Amino acid sequence: MMPARQPVKINKLLLPFFLFVQLFLWTEIGFSADEVHYSNRFLAEEPQIKIAENGTVHIRIRTTQPCSGGRAYLGIVPDVAELGYPAFRRRGVLSQPDAVTLIFEFDLTKLEREVFDLNRYIKRRGGHLNLRVLVFAERLYTIDRVFAYRRTVDDKYYKSTAIVEGPIIDCVTDTSAIISWEFDKPSFCNVEFSPGDSVIGCEKARRFEVSISGLIPSQTYTYSITWHDEDVTRSSRHYTFETAPPAGVDDPFRFAVLADGRGSYGAGERYVEGVNKRTMEALLNHIYNQDVSFITFPGDLVNGYISDPKDLEYEYRSWKRVVQPIAGRIPIYEGMGNHDITAHFFEGDREDDCIPRLGPEAAEVIFAKHFVNPLNGPIPRNPEDPPYSENVYSLDWGNSHFVMLNTNYFQKGSGKSVAHKRGDREGNLRQEQLDWLDDDLRNARDRGQKHLFVFTHEPAFPNGGHKHDAMWWNGNIPEVIEVRNKFWRILCNYGVLAAFFGDEHNFSLAKIDSTVNKDFSIPVWQIVTGGAGAPYYNHDTDVPWAHTVKSFYPLNHYCLVEVNSSDVLLKVYSAEGTLVESVKLSEE
Repeated sequence: MMPARQPVKINKLLLPFFLFVQLFLWTEIGFSADEVHYSNRFLAEEPQIKIAENGTVHIRIRTTQPCSGGRAYLGIVPDVAELGYPAFRRRGVLSQPDAVTLIFEFDLTKLEREVFDLNRYIKRRGGHLNLRVLVFAERLYTIDRVFAYRRTVDDKYYKSTAIVEGPIIDCVTDTSAIISWEFDKPSFCNVEFSPGDSVIGCEKARRFEVSISGLIPSQTYTYSITWHDEDVTRSSRHYTFETAPPAGVDDPFRFAVLADGRGSYGAGERYVEGVNKRTMEALLNHIYNQDVSFITFPGDLVNGYISDPKDLEYEYRSWKRVVQPIAGRIPIYEGMGNHDITAHFFEGDREDDCIPRLGPEAAEVIFAKHFVNPLNGPIPRNPEDPPYSENVYSLDWGNSHFVMLNTNYFQKGSGKSVAHKRGDREGNLRQEQLDWLDDDLRNARDRGQKHLFVFTHEPAFPNGGHKHDAMWWNGNIPEVIEVRNKFWRILCNYGVLAAFFGDEHNFSLAKIDSTVNKDFSIPVWQIVTGGAGAPYYNHDTDVPWAHTVKSFYPLNHYCLVEVNSSDVLLKVYSAEGTLVESVKLSEE
């Protein structure tokens, strides 16, 4: 077994160096005007949860804007539930000392009544509780958190150690996997998994990324996290996952693709700390019942476009809370989108007049801190630029090969005020990414991988809301078109079956061939699947490749791809579970 994989961190001893470099670079760039601060954050601080010895729970909510009241509920994730969704059972008593502070109180002795005790917390003397807070402000805000309590043998209550993030399964191969999770305070713990009845011990910490090796291909495993809470051993729920078949093996499998799950209009669960929880859960639950091996999510996880890197982390934590019931069992491979950024903003348009942050505040560094993906991406040619680590990568699954690119790397706005400043235009692929892609696809073909799939956020041939940017920019910028054509020629050269994109909040299927560009002699499917919850877009029918679009659907959806030896079938399902489209990609 391998030791715990360490989270991506910047050495604290080097932090002054990074800050000096950033200050020097921005002085060199020439910005002297004050920045405009953008934040999506509603909470002024994390909910403060305290438990008195008599079992009274005190919860303080402080907001960034005046609110007129709210509701709070406590519940549990029932042990009998297949997925980890809470069932709420008690409502708190509200007091409001001022316009930006809400205080709720609960009585744990009432929650421990026999009629409510599905998880046997009376006998176990405590366990995890789920908190939901609804706050009435300029719109309805929803806040979800987890904490745990403990009752001593003499019936005194206190707040105990809880898993507040995860566990999440990632980077599943034919012989290995990575499990990550986070406690609310440092703890010693173990990962237990079977078959094999193996235990991996972990040193005291809050956040863990534990690598497991020596696994058997195409095998189902069960795992859980255990830790000591005073004189009691606590355990997480039990989760299962399945390892990949060996590379090149023709075993049939399925994978799902969806993107753009950021918050939307409608408030409540449609906007939960930067995420459209309602739509994401509906889609992921349907995906769970499709027996998929993994999920890819090429960008726009959250609303983003914010000044403070901590605010972006706040939204990423919300995203992970939303996906965890599925992500604890099925690996999700995330990519970056244009909204997944933190930046310096200046007077003008929020998306146009911004430049990327550097060093430990770079969007790519924040992304790698929160998500666990393969580490085999390219290395920036300029060492001062952000890393590609975990935002550009590739992997094999059976007879197929998968590549995640970053068309929002080092992203800056397109406004005139930042035109000559460092950073890349939205939709760009640097030559270092293109060279890496060429090598990666060549190696995959040399290994005999039968089907090649590529994923990134910005569509190469937009046709549903983003013709003004993506990899087209209304056709007005020759260098943009040159990069796009280089990219697509690589896909053609290696016979990539399909390239998946987000950004446009709809589904479209187009066959890009020599009628678009004579160099595209081998047709490649472009599949846009940005329907995971962001506000919808209509179809653009006036783009030069409109004739290649075979199908369009403007509402929430996901793509299911079935690979069976030489056959590849694409199915598209709505959020209600209706089959919207079905196309045999390999025959077409």
